[in-house]
Amino acid sequence: MTELETLQWTARELLPAKQSDWLSKGMEILRCDFEQIGYPFPAEIPIFVEFPTKLSHGVNIGWLGQCQWRNDTNGNPSYKILINPTVDGITALDILVHEMVHAAVGCECGHTDMFYIIAEAIGQDDTGIMAGAEEVLLRRLRDIQEILGPYPVVFDCVRVV
Repeated sequence: MTELETLQWTARELLPAKQSDWLSKGMEILRCDFEQIGYPFPAEIPIFVEFPTKLSHGVNIGWLGQCQWRNDTNGNPSYKILINPTVDGITALDILVHEMVHAAVGCECGHTDMFYIIAEAIGQDDTGIMAGAEEVLLRRLRDIQEILGPYPVVFDCVRVV
């Protein structure tokens, strides 16, 4: 098994449900923030804490998150969010917000002008693919982390760069 395959297996088997549950609760809190700025996102978005099974589209081992989509049998988009299992709680929430912006715009749209408008409205900077929380949103994420409690950590000493 390669190092990446070992990380994928470990991420899937050891602790993802607890991390996914934690992030799902965070998403429900953040849902109100998106509604307040007038950009709701789809009601059902499962969160998976794992590496993507295929590293594609410039995704590498330093990958942090992804919003994936496909059309269901009726032609409606169906979304899911993947979060890197090696990040800490605040970083995971920040990545989650970025991916929620994608879901609000439509994951298939990428980093378009509308992505930047929603990202800025929710409190992220405008650096596109690496858009992260500015100070007001960062304080909000810290408050959410306090509500949710400590983020379950899979890898205590491994950080993928």
